[in-house]
Amino acid sequence: MNNAHDKNFAVRERELAEKIKREGLMVVHGDALLPIDPEHHLTQNLVISLCLQGTLNVRYDMLPVEFSEHDITVVMPDHILARIDQTADYRCVHVLVSKTFFNEISFRNPYHFHLQYHCSPDLHLDDEQFKLMRHLISVLETATKIEGEKRNEMCAAVIDLIGEFLLEFRRKAGVSPDVQTPSMRLFDRFYEAITQHYRESHEVQFYANLFCVSPKYFSTVIRQATGATPSEWIARYIVVRAKLLMRSTDFSMARISQELGFPDQTSFTRFFKTNTGFPPTAYRSRRRE
Repeated sequence: MNNAHDKNFAVRERELAEKIKREGLMVVHGDALLPIDPEHHLTQNLVISLCLQGTLNVRYDMLPVEFSEHDITVVMPDHILARIDQTADYRCVHVLVSKTFFNEISFRNPYHFHLQYHCSPDLHLDDEQFKLMRHLISVLETATKIEGEKRNEMCAAVIDLIGEFLLEFRRKAGVSPDVQTPSMRLFDRFYEAITQHYRESHEVQFYANLFCVSPKYFSTVIRQATGATPSEWIARYIVVRAKLLMRSTDFSMARISQELGFPDQTSFTRFFKTNTGFPPTAYRSRRRE
C-alpha cells in the first residue's frame, strides 16, 4: 500500500473510531472497513458484516477466510484482521458496536455474542435467513437515527434479536458452541485470556496455570487445534497491538513498552525485531513517511 493511501486510511481509521466511541453503534455501507493491505489490524469493536455480493478474502487471526455473497461474519473485539483482496463487485453492510456498548449487550444476554465466534466467525445464510438479516440491519439503522434516551435501548433490542437469530442459524448449520471440540474450547478461552492478561505476562506457564494444566499439555493441545503454539499466539497478539499503538498514537517507545507489559524499552525492541525482522522505530518511520 502506498504512503499516501496509508496516511489517508490512518485518518479515516481514527475518525471512524472516534465516531463509534461517541455514538456507540453505527451501520456502515461500503466495500470494506480496511484497506487492501497485508498489514494486520486489531479489531477495536464488535463487527457484524453481511456480504451483499462478490467475494472478499481476509486473514482472520492469521488464517485465510473467504467472505462471499450471503455470508454473515461476526468479528469480536481484539482479533487480528488483514484484508487481502476482493472481487470488483464486492459489496457489504457492517454493524459496528463499540466496546462499551458491546459490554452492555453482553451483560443483558451473554450468550448471543459468545466465545463461539472467536474461531468460527462466518456463516453462510440461505435466502430466507439472508433476507431476515438484511431486514433487521435496516431496522437497526433506522433505530440509530432516533434522537433521545430511547435510541440505545432500541438499538440494543434489535442487536439482541440479531444475536438470537444468529444462534439459531448456527445451531441449524451445526456450528453451535455445543459441537466445539474440547481443544477448540480451550483455545477460545486462551485467546480471551491473552486479550485480558497480555500486560501481566507473555509466558506460556502463566496461561497454562490459568487453566490448571501443564505447559507441555497446554502447548500440545493449542498447537493441534490451531497449527500454532501458545507462544506464537501470544507474540502475534502483542505485535499487532504494538503496531496499532505506533500507528494510532504518539506514545514514546518507552510508553509503548510499558503499555505492552515489557520491563523496559530494550526488551520490547528485541521482541519486536525478533518477530517482525525490523525494530519498532523503523516500523513507525515507514508508516509515517
